[in-house]
Amino acid sequence: MGGLAFNKGTDALRTPRMPRCVYLHVKKECTRILQTLYDTVESPIDGPDKDDYGDVDLLVQGPKTATLGFRESMDKIGTALGAFKSMIEKPDVASHFALPWPSQFANEIPRDEEDDSRKDSHIQVDVKICNDLQALKWESFKHAHGDAWIILGSIIRPYGITVDANAMWLRIPEVEGISRKRARVFLTEDIAETLDFLGLSHERFFEGEFESLQDMFEYTASCRMFWVRPEEPESDPATNKGTPEPGFSGNLDQLVSNDRRRMKQRPAYAMWQNEFIPKCREMGLFLEPETTREKVTEEALERFGAREQFESRRDNFLREHQRERIKNQMIVP
Repeated sequence: MGGLAFNKGTDALRTPRMPRCVYLHVKKECTRILQTLYDTVESPIDGPDKDDYGDVDLLVQGPKTATLGFRESMDKIGTALGAFKSMIEKPDVASHFALPWPSQFANEIPRDEEDDSRKDSHIQVDVKICNDLQALKWESFKHAHGDAWIILGSIIRPYGITVDANAMWLRIPEVEGISRKRARVFLTEDIAETLDFLGLSHERFFEGEFESLQDMFEYTASCRMFWVRPEEPESDPATNKGTPEPGFSGNLDQLVSNDRRRMKQRPAYAMWQNEFIPKCREMGLFLEPETTREKVTEEALERFGAREQFESRRDNFLREHQRERIKNQMIVP
């Protein structure tokens, strides 16, 4: 939410962005409190080059006392944190809690541009209850380093690889343009295996925050599937869409739409596209792809033992699709 969950409506709250000192204090205190309720409490590794923060994100797992229902658990969390206001979401997403701005940091409250006031400011804390430790670790992994996985997703997508909030998947080319859900074949939920397959250092990923966006960009560029076209792809004058990477067989309209939205909403992703990639092109770096979608698919099927599922799902889907097409063609209007 970026600290915006409570800033709308007639009873909106002021939740200004926190300077780093306030953010670290609130995260530490909330972690300490939640550790009295849950066995494991974690916050994803923060993104680089951040002077202020919109909210505090925390993941919890393993209640220390008798298991309660989801709503009761969230109410208990809100009470323990001393929340002024709560916004409880569905179990599969984080819920939001508005905490009073800590009094010892009153001088750190950003002034309101309209009334120059520091009154009644709050801090948004987002908490998600994970079903098990594996789910918590993967969630923390997927949200580490800010926009790192948005960038990595754009790198690996053309090669038929998807990493979501639960696992790494391989997409079936013949199916993904028709059914994204049925096109996915499970590969692994092992974090080290995932990073190793992508050619990324596990040790560096969990070492801590990157010192700068440039450091993060250089790390993501170490992915073995990253490459830069020698020149910008030509656009189709009729659609103003650039040519997709070789091997891409998904929905180009959706891809272009998603990238446009990310460029507007994610400054780090915009810098990656507008600054880092053109710089690589200018310096003659990463101009040749190291692999192809076909090779990546074959490697994935062999390494993760997914060949039988991949081929069975592909063949069954194509047979169903062919039968449906023949059936529709035989029906006379």
